[in-house]
Amino acid sequence: MNNEYWEFTPFGHKPKFEIKCKMCGTPMRLRYSQVFRPTDVFEALEDPARKMGLTAQERVEILTKHGWAEDRAYKCPKCQWWTIFGIPLSWEELQELRKVRKRAVYVPVEEWAEDHPIRQKLKTLGYW
Repeated sequence: MNNEYWEFTPFGHKPKFEIKCKMCGTPMRLRYSQVFRPTDVFEALEDPARKMGLTAQERVEILTKHGWAEDRAYKCPKCQWWTIFGIPLSWEELQELRKVRKRAVYVPVEEWAEDHPIRQKLKTLGYW
C-alpha cells in the first residue's frame, strides 16, 4: 500500500521520519513487529446484515486477502516510554513478509547489544 509515512521493505515497514520519544526526545528503538488481522474484519463478516449477500467464495477471499496490518512497537531506551504504530498491509506486502519471516512476530535481537541499557534492565529483572 502506498503510504506517505512508511516505506515497505521485505522485512517490514520502515519509517520515513525519525521516531522520537514524546517524553524525553530520545530516538526510539524498534522493540517488535507483528503481522496480524484486526478482529473487526471477522466481526464485520459475522454481522448478519453484511453476511447475507456474500457467497462462500467472497467470504474466503475477504478473510484471506483483506484486513491485514503490521504493528511496529517502539520503546525509548532512556525513559522506557512505549508506542505502537498500526500500518495496513496489502496482500502482496503480506506475501513478501511471509517469504522473509517464518513467524508473525519479529523481535530485532541484534539491536539489543550486551551493554544496551534496556537489556541491562531486563537482565536485572531476570529475563536473561
